[in-house]
Amino acid sequence: MIGTAARAATAFVAAAAIVAVLGPARAAADPSPAEMDSQVATAWQQLEGVVEHYNTTRVSLSDTRTRLAATDAELAPLQQKIEDLQRKVGTIAAGVYKSNGDGPATALLGAHSPSMLLDQLTMLDHVARTHNQDLKGLNAATARYESQRRNLKDLERKQAAQDRELTVTKAVIESNLNELQTLRTKVYGARASRDATRDAYVPIFPANAGGTALRYAYEQIGKWYQWGAAGPSTFDCSGLTLAGWRQAGVDLPHSAALQFQQTKRIKREELRPGDLVFYYRDLHHVAMYAGDGRVVNAPQTGERISIRQMDFAPIVGYGRVS
Repeated sequence: MIGTAARAATAFVAAAAIVAVLGPARAAADPSPAEMDSQVATAWQQLEGVVEHYNTTRVSLSDTRTRLAATDAELAPLQQKIEDLQRKVGTIAAGVYKSNGDGPATALLGAHSPSMLLDQLTMLDHVARTHNQDLKGLNAATARYESQRRNLKDLERKQAAQDRELTVTKAVIESNLNELQTLRTKVYGARASRDATRDAYVPIFPANAGGTALRYAYEQIGKWYQWGAAGPSTFDCSGLTLAGWRQAGVDLPHSAALQFQQTKRIKREELRPGDLVFYYRDLHHVAMYAGDGRVVNAPQTGERISIRQMDFAPIVGYGRVS
C-alpha cells in the first residue's frame, strides 16, 4: 500500500509549490491566454498529484481499519477458548483434591495395588499433557494475532496522523482549486472549459464487463470534474473509472496508483474497451480506453468529462481489470 509519511510530506511540498506557480500569473500585468493556460496546466499537474495521494491515503487507512477489525474478531474466540480451558483444568484439579482428602498424593498412596497406582499416574499425566498442549497451541495462536494487532495498530496510528495532515492539505487544495477556477475563467471565459465534451466518436460497447464499464463512463460525458468524487453527478479521474467498473461488478480503489497496482499490465496493442490508461510517472491520472485510440477522461477542475485522443499526456502503462 502506498501511504507513507514521506509521501504525505511530498503532498505538502506539492501544495506549497502550487501557490508558487500561481503567483506569477497573478503578478503579470496582462498575461496572454497562452501564458495563463501554461500556468494553469502546470499548477494542475502538481495539484492532481496531491489529490490522488489524498485518495490513496484514505483508501489505505480504511483498509488498515478493516484488517484491524478482522484481527480483533479472530482474537476474541481464541481468548475465550483459553479462559474456558483454564477453567476446565482448574475444575479437574479441584475435583481431585475434593475427592481425595489431602490431594492427589493421598489418592496415590491409597492405591490398592501397583497396577492401580500406575493407572492413576498415567491418567494424571495424560490429563496434564493434553491440556498443556491445548494451552500451548492457543497461547501461540493468540501471540500471533496479538503481534499482528500491534503492527496494525501502529500502522493505523501512522495513517491516522497522515489523514489529519491531509485534512489540512485538503483545505489548501480547495483554496487553490478556487484560484485555478478563477484563472481558467479568465483564460477560457465563462464556460471555463477549453475542450468540447464529446467528439464525433461513438464507442462500440462489447457485451462483456469492459463494455459495461465503458458504457457507464461514456454516459457521464458532460458532467463536471470534482476532486475526490465518484459520482453520481461529479467525478475525479479515478472516481470515474471506479464507478464504471462498479457497474460491471468489480470494486476498484479510489486511487489511480492503487488501480495501477490492482490491474494486469498489458501492451498498447492489446488495449480493449474498458481497459485503463495511466499517466505521469507518479501515476496521478487514469482514464478509460474507449477504442480507436481514445479515452473517456475526467480531466481537471473547471472541465467536464470528455472523450479525447489518449495521448494527451505522458502514458506510463495500461491495465486490464480482472
